[in-house]
Amino acid sequence: MFHPPKKSSPDNAQSTFPEPVSRPQTHLRTIPIVVCLIATQLARSSRAQAPRNVGPPLCLSTVATSTQPGRSSNPGPTSTRLSAARRVDDLTQQDIDEDAQEPQEGDRSHKDNPRDWHAALRFVDDDESEPEEEEDEEDTQEDTGELEEDEDSEDDLLDGELDDSNEVSSPELAQFLAFLKLKRKDRVNSKGGRLVQHFTKWGRHCHRLIGAYTDVAKVIICGLSILKARPKNPEDYDACYKAMPNMSAATAQFYMKKFFYMCGKIPKLTIVSSNLLSRAVYVFAFAKFMRVQASAGRSTDIGTLRRSLTSYLPTVVYASGHSILPLSRAQYNTLKTRNAGYYSPSTARLIIPIDERDDFDAADDLAAYCKRKATQHKNYMQGTSQQAKNSRAKRTSVVSFKDDESLPSFLYPTYQKYDPANPQAAIFKGDFFLDMIRHLWKGPSAVGRDLGEPGLGRACLANIYGVTKMTPDYIAYTASIIRFLLLTDARWSGDDKQRSGHRFHVTLHELLLGEYEAWEEDVESGQLACGVDKNVDNIISYFNKCLLGSEYGHPDEQNPIFWDVGYTDDGKDTLRVRILNARKAELEALRDDALKAKLNMSANPREASQSRSPSVTMFDGPPASSPPTSPPPSSPPSALP
Repeated sequence: MFHPPKKSSPDNAQSTFPEPVSRPQTHLRTIPIVVCLIATQLARSSRAQAPRNVGPPLCLSTVATSTQPGRSSNPGPTSTRLSAARRVDDLTQQDIDEDAQEPQEGDRSHKDNPRDWHAALRFVDDDESEPEEEEDEEDTQEDTGELEEDEDSEDDLLDGELDDSNEVSSPELAQFLAFLKLKRKDRVNSKGGRLVQHFTKWGRHCHRLIGAYTDVAKVIICGLSILKARPKNPEDYDACYKAMPNMSAATAQFYMKKFFYMCGKIPKLTIVSSNLLSRAVYVFAFAKFMRVQASAGRSTDIGTLRRSLTSYLPTVVYASGHSILPLSRAQYNTLKTRNAGYYSPSTARLIIPIDERDDFDAADDLAAYCKRKATQHKNYMQGTSQQAKNSRAKRTSVVSFKDDESLPSFLYPTYQKYDPANPQAAIFKGDFFLDMIRHLWKGPSAVGRDLGEPGLGRACLANIYGVTKMTPDYIAYTASIIRFLLLTDARWSGDDKQRSGHRFHVTLHELLLGEYEAWEEDVESGQLACGVDKNVDNIISYFNKCLLGSEYGHPDEQNPIFWDVGYTDDGKDTLRVRILNARKAELEALRDDALKAKLNMSANPREASQSRSPSVTMFDGPPASSPPTSPPPSSPPSALP
């Protein structure tokens, strides 16, 4: 059970989230989810403008007990749902400064009802027939902070190294909250403290962690809403899932899993989030701040890869003698569309589905083939096509597009032959994809060097964010960005009407997750095999070796087991092990000899030795009973020998 954060001490503002409640018979890699809502203060801020006879503001109690379209009228025990709802309704009674609720420019559209807080947050209905999918993201310049492609790297924007520890002091937190309260135009001249720089850095990393099409603001708001509700048992969680307005329970669970993942990856996010639970007005400001930074990071990645795209386009030479030459930079810049897509044979061969590439290569007229595919893609993007050309009514229907049922060719080697019985052969092993992912994560100077060699110059993303292993998130994110660059969209505008981008990401992530689990098991057992055949090697091992220099990833990811010194699994010792064992035996023998010598000395003590000092001052003269053998010296010596 999660308790609201207590008043922080002057020294530290620490707080932690609870361990997620586990369900029986749940897959180990599924993060247990706790769900409910955070009641907004948007309704409170609109009271002054609303007539006095307007009804009470919307609260979760009303939402939880009402029957929503497409959902069962009795989703769970009524008492459970009401108790979970009442705990959240308390937030609406908080005394929050009205000035802190004033929306910033572009926070809401004028068409949104200010009393409908979930509509103001742009929560849209989700298709419950596809529970694994999230909502559509409406990326616009004003609302999401989608920026133009920036040539500055994140190393330039982040002045030096930042503190990535999990400690936050109360003054730092207060300074950060004051920054969030500022309007957008006032933030330019405000420093904001170290937390602003910290979350600017990690905010730009968010889409790389949770997906290029996932709305970061919705993830944060949904996550904090869940923690505010404090559900006690799985029944409470299910009730809160179903009570989420304008969102399916599966979508709420999807956002919560992403929020917990972000808390595990982004330093200080858990502490700051726990302190935001008692400050509802800052939740929305913080969520929007992170969304703007995430959009900026994604735009930077797109610009980085777009500027060098033509450098990595392959030259395709057929057995017949004709070839497909890559686009030059000048040709790429003069295209009608910002991205080439099917309007150029060079990029068309990369984006075409792998099961159609043989037909593409065998086409007599590549220009006509590309034109036909471009028309199909355009109709698919619009979501409709004409059913009757001669009909004046121009009836329309949803278009089916094979590209959305397959995987693009850029994931495969240039000359890979498609085998219907083995469609997964050599997936993710294409040279073009490898060059692009090395460019993004290790820097442009790393491309073309030996595998695992770092780039030169400025710090790369792998160094800035401490990437010690390539994960399904990083690989699927890069593939999504490359797919966008090979399509025809002029700029990033979120997913299309068919949500093909998100479904593409989900497909790749699911495939890579199986590879990652197998890689983890092999690392733990020390039986990781890599280099036998590039086309069948574990994908995670392959990218770890190509980007980080070892199939195990960074040395910190490796377990200190016997294979570190060359011990093989079949019981045979290598030369290294024989040398190690022989040296250990020698050291043991030396220690035994030294111990025996010490024991012998203690058994036979030596007689007291006479003084060997040459000093005459230590001689007091002969004993009284013995006559002197020679007369004493007349005077003492002037100096000691």
